[in-house]
Amino acid sequence: MATNTFTISGSFSNVSFYMSSLWSSGLPVAGQDLVFKVTGTDYGVYVANILPNFTNPYLIAGTGTITWTMPNAVAGQDPFELWNQSQIWINTSTANYTTVGSGNFTIQEYSTGPGAATANSIFVNDGAMEIMGGTATITNTGVVGTGRIDLFNTSTLSITGFVGGGQNINFMSGTQVLNLNTPQYFNGFINSFQAGDTITLVGVTGLTTTINNNVAYIRGSTVNITVNGTFGASGAATLSMASDGATGTKITVSAGSVVGATGAPGLTGATGLTGAT
Repeated sequence: MATNTFTISGSFSNVSFYMSSLWSSGLPVAGQDLVFKVTGTDYGVYVANILPNFTNPYLIAGTGTITWTMPNAVAGQDPFELWNQSQIWINTSTANYTTVGSGNFTIQEYSTGPGAATANSIFVNDGAMEIMGGTATITNTGVVGTGRIDLFNTSTLSITGFVGGGQNINFMSGTQVLNLNTPQYFNGFINSFQAGDTITLVGVTGLTTTINNNVAYIRGSTVNITVNGTFGASGAATLSMASDGATGTKITVSAGSVVGATGAPGLTGATGLTGAT
């Protein structure tokens, strides 16, 4: 897969995804691996505006493996920020909700450390990531901002690192999987969790669940996760927690079957004519 490298040298306070002179192969196109590099001494920079608005969405790939790699910051310097203010379409060849690919997309930091404990780069998601199929991985970096990540069809999202309280992860139509590899750093919201979907919390067990007004509050010694769905009421969906087969917890939900009230009896039909004797 071709790699296109975005290099910042010297000191910048704000640079744009659309500064073509900073790319090794011109402005990125779908299907390229992207690498972001800082060669100067000032890491207090960010790549602003992956897309400035929602009218020109950015396509990642329909198939294949695509990776975006961000740099580590020098100790004591501000983090590197990659900022999305629009829509990023993942594993689809067109910007719509009907074309589904089977690719693998990763946003990562150069570091191979254990997620939020060592991450010095930040993915600022103030827009939307539409994951239409395949897998998407966010690893060794933080995710902040006020945006959303939507899971469609049979897509899988795996996150290793910090997730801020402004992020909403939405289960859409289909059966999706959300793997939180560092659930102790998850502060966002999970919405529309429904039958067929799965949430895996890696490395944590012994959790408790409190359900109130269709919201499940999942708690542990290091975990505090909120899941919105349709739980608790008579005939509603049932939330279940079990071992993930390793050291974590797998959360699923069974479909509800609410029975409506019995309707009023219908009118009695007219009596037929008496036959001839």
